[in-house]
Amino acid sequence: MIQRLPGIRDLFNLTWALLTIQGRLYRLQLAIQETQVGLKQLEQGMRERQRLAEQGSMVLDRRCAALQFDQDFMRREIELLESRFAAIQAPVAPPPPPTIGAQRDDWYMEFEETHRGSPQDIRTRQCVYLPFVREAIPDPSAGHVLDLGCGRGDWLALLDGEGFQARGVDSNATLVGVARRAGLRVHHADLFEYLASLGDRTPAAITAFQLVEHLPLDSLLVLFSEARRVLRPGGLLILETPNPENLQVGAYSFWMDPTHVRPLPPPLLHQLARHFGFIDVRIERLNPWPQYREDAESADPLNRLLYGGQDYALIARVPFYPVPSQTEYASSDD
Repeated sequence: MIQRLPGIRDLFNLTWALLTIQGRLYRLQLAIQETQVGLKQLEQGMRERQRLAEQGSMVLDRRCAALQFDQDFMRREIELLESRFAAIQAPVAPPPPPTIGAQRDDWYMEFEETHRGSPQDIRTRQCVYLPFVREAIPDPSAGHVLDLGCGRGDWLALLDGEGFQARGVDSNATLVGVARRAGLRVHHADLFEYLASLGDRTPAAITAFQLVEHLPLDSLLVLFSEARRVLRPGGLLILETPNPENLQVGAYSFWMDPTHVRPLPPPLLHQLARHFGFIDVRIERLNPWPQYREDAESADPLNRLLYGGQDYALIARVPFYPVPSQTEYASSDD
């Protein structure tokens, strides 16, 4: 009957074709949605693999930097040992009378333990310097700290625990042995000979705790000059020393150590740092007595003089761009 009506068959066929197309279109939309879901999952997987690859690359970079640091340390240690061996092999004059160098080293280690405090006490006091190191070395794998007169390595151990690369140098064989047994990287050498062996712009930071008061003036000048030479642009310098502004320190406790040469007032180190071209020079007074009252400083100056900071730190850095030192200014005026 449908076939007999004009146009009905064509309409039926057209309707059937349209339904077929709609079904195919629906299945195609489902396939597109499944494909989009698969693409998103694939994209997430690729991003995760990329993230893991970047993390792995960072870990490898840090390991490579650590291995390079260890290699440099061992190379320097071999050079020091070779120089000592060459000195032993070279013809020498008759040996001098025996000295008490080893006994002196042992005594000084005991002296420091008695009068400076335990390693934990010292590390607690030295935590105040960590923000300055983090600012100078944002990426611990991209620079190292050189500690002069490192002793038994309290500061090196603190830096190592914070993830920084650090090495030390000290002439006291007993203290060097203690530091090495603790797994720290320490050279047994004269600090001035060691500095002279370094190339320009080598460490990112140089530190020296309770060292500069042991030096005569000429050696102090050499220390500033060499530190300025070997520090990289933007490099950090930290020098801690007893504070003679505190009368109890300047009149008594400073002289407890017979190896001290003279007290160094804060303005002196400040001027020396400026003279040799350091910038951002500042003085931080540290470790006041419990009786110190900061709010009473203006009303009672004697409180500061008696109970103020027992130590102070000179903190300065090398400029990123060339800045003539005062000695260079003077020579240019000639």
